[in-house]
Amino acid sequence: MRVVSCVVEDDIKCKKDAELFMEKCLQRSQGATLVVMPALIGFYFDDFLSTAAHLSKSYDDMYICFGSCMEDGKHASFIMKNGEIVLKQYQIYLSSWEREIGFSRGNDLEIVEINGFKVAIVLSTDAFYPQVPRYAALKGVDLVLTPMAIRKEVFRVPLQASGMWMNVQMNLFFAAESGFKGEWNRMKFHSLSAIHAPLEITERGTGLLAIEKGDGAILDVSLDGLDSEKAKRVFDPLRQLNTDFYLREELF
Repeated sequence: MRVVSCVVEDDIKCKKDAELFMEKCLQRSQGATLVVMPALIGFYFDDFLSTAAHLSKSYDDMYICFGSCMEDGKHASFIMKNGEIVLKQYQIYLSSWEREIGFSRGNDLEIVEINGFKVAIVLSTDAFYPQVPRYAALKGVDLVLTPMAIRKEVFRVPLQASGMWMNVQMNLFFAAESGFKGEWNRMKFHSLSAIHAPLEITERGTGLLAIEKGDGAILDVSLDGLDSEKAKRVFDPLRQLNTDFYLREELF
């Protein structure tokens, strides 16, 4: 499966910026199986689902995660194919600024199968709550999509790495993270895009299949032939868990 994580080249500040960004990303991603865009892209639109559906129909061979939008007071993300939603995910945990704005939260983690991969969305702040990615791993998820938005004043590379990169190493799945850079609601954001994999199957043991380099290029990786089970044969952190307890208890 060919996966693309989109990179924001210039800060997004308005609807026109967001529209141009989405169109550019999709044009560059033609032929990919699955594309993930940054969080908050849909916050500039009054009816984002219609815009996303129109674009999705123009690239009907691709599954597209259009970042995130606001829906019924919740921070929402979704995957579309040919204009139809195949998975919708609400953010489960909220940061302080999201609580101050008045977001409400979701309670479930949804999963869809794409080309033999079980795929879930861990949306933005949820990447910093280890119970969410762990639950995904215990449900057999192979690939996590992470539309990300980190406030610029707190952004540090180690901070972002403590989110999805760390959770990939703790749970041994793949993850495609797309980071938002821009301004919304008088707040500035800065976050990176990367495609993560277990340390044991990445070059030089970095845990990264690709990371943005400041040139605005999309991150385009084929997961075919990459065996995450190889990492589990070295050390499987899930094997020591009381799996029944994790799946039985109300984690969210």
